[in-house]
Amino acid sequence: MGVRGIQLTHNERNYLADGIAMEGRGAGKLTPFGIEVIEEMNRLGMMVGVSHLAEVGIRHAAEVSTAPIVSTHTNIRPFVDTPRQHSDAAVKAIAATGGLVGVRYILTRSQTVPYPLLTDEIEHIANLVGVEHTGVGWFGHDKGDPRGGAHPGHTEVELQSMYEQRDSFLQPLSQRGFSDDQIGLVLGGNFLRVWREILKD
Repeated sequence: MGVRGIQLTHNERNYLADGIAMEGRGAGKLTPFGIEVIEEMNRLGMMVGVSHLAEVGIRHAAEVSTAPIVSTHTNIRPFVDTPRQHSDAAVKAIAATGGLVGVRYILTRSQTVPYPLLTDEIEHIANLVGVEHTGVGWFGHDKGDPRGGAHPGHTEVELQSMYEQRDSFLQPLSQRGFSDDQIGLVLGGNFLRVWREILKD
């Protein structure tokens, strides 16, 4: 049908696994059906998304999948300290499959993740598992969004164009010592590598 990837869960429990909202309430591994789904996704050449999966499920998915698994849009603890974010152990499990963690710019009622904090996260993941296992999953809202006024309360930084946001992010990465080649991996090269490995010809 042309579907190239699936997030296994949102925040709650479904027939495949437990979402992050189940963490601390007895979150379990993948269900037998969840295992079958990953195996079929691997066979078809689909991306296994684990952004909202409970941590025990992430580790289980990493054991089951024969292809890289990907957290497309998340942050990591303790930089953003909420249950929704990944621990170092989850990052290591994802990287062990050849996958990657795409960190995201996000503005919540309680916390903002601006470019310097995104850079902290990228640097931490690079030091933990290698720069080839990280990327940017989401920079925020494009100011060209045709739904004008759809994002009240969001900062002007977030409401830059996607090109402006990428340009704004280049400087802090370079200041931290990332080379041009490494920055290219973070800004999309790593996702391209994973997609080429997962997607069938």
